[in-house]
Amino acid sequence: MPAPGKGKIARRYASALASLIKSEDDFRKLEGDLVAFCGILRDHSAFRKTLSHPSLGRPEREALLRSVLKTSRPASPHTSRFLLLLLEKRRLEILEEIFETWRVLAEEKLGIVSAEVSTPLPLTKKEEGLCRETLEKLTGRKVRIFTRTDASLIGGVRARIGSRVYDGSVRRQLRILRERLAEGN
Repeated sequence: MPAPGKGKIARRYASALASLIKSEDDFRKLEGDLVAFCGILRDHSAFRKTLSHPSLGRPEREALLRSVLKTSRPASPHTSRFLLLLLEKRRLEILEEIFETWRVLAEEKLGIVSAEVSTPLPLTKKEEGLCRETLEKLTGRKVRIFTRTDASLIGGVRARIGSRVYDGSVRRQLRILRERLAEGN
């Protein structure tokens, strides 16, 4: 659990980073860089610990971070400067929280909403496109879809955008039918 005040700090950094976003291409590049680096920190605990080790001086930590940024996935200049700033301010431990907050702010700035779409089987690209089009008509905004499978749905689709749920699943239809039948008896 983050220490008190970490949420406010994460939001400040996320807001500053979101102010750099001018286009959807900027967003996609920065998002890819951050996803990759968060994965490195998550998967390589020795690297994460080394970056915060007190016996290493700032120049050594910066050199280590720069070398990883060049070799793992060449990061954009914005990403490199931002991560170096977090390293300097000893804020890399809240990078995931900054990233999640940044994603929401950047999507909002670009007029994009994220939708979690659940289906009993994986969607084809064509089905995903149709689902996106439908959700864009319903919301009046661009929609990014994150899919997941949920065999309990039996059939149909359930989409969650923020706190709103669009449920067109067979499971829901069966529940409604069951309730109507129960009312009739």
